[in-house]
Amino acid sequence: MAEEALRISEDQYRTLLNEVQDHGIFMLDPDGHVVTWNAGAERINGYSATEIIGRNFSCFFPQADIESGRPAEMLKIAAAAGRHEEHGRRVRKNGSQYVSSTTYTALRDRHGGLRGFSKITAI
Repeated sequence: MAEEALRISEDQYRTLLNEVQDHGIFMLDPDGHVVTWNAGAERINGYSATEIIGRNFSCFFPQADIESGRPAEMLKIAAAAGRHEEHGRRVRKNGSQYVSSTTYTALRDRHGGLRGFSKITAI
């Protein structure tokens, strides 16, 4: 019975996130690889879930930011502070750029170990 309740709860949560169209909401593993993806993230960035899950989130940054190590720096700041907000330029699948407001939140297990990050993007 508890397993069924958990499954229903997970389905409801997944449905809720996928209905959000105006914000990209997804999770990253501790190394910055995309592990979940919602419909808003697809609309904003142009990648389907099958195209982006498993890829490093650095693909959303301009080349100069990648070369300077900015994506890794964002995760490092969020891991240390628990959360990091930034306004900046990002890159879509088609190469076009946009300005976004992004919040990174460190996700930790009950022992304090880093499990990954949530990332919420609004344009």
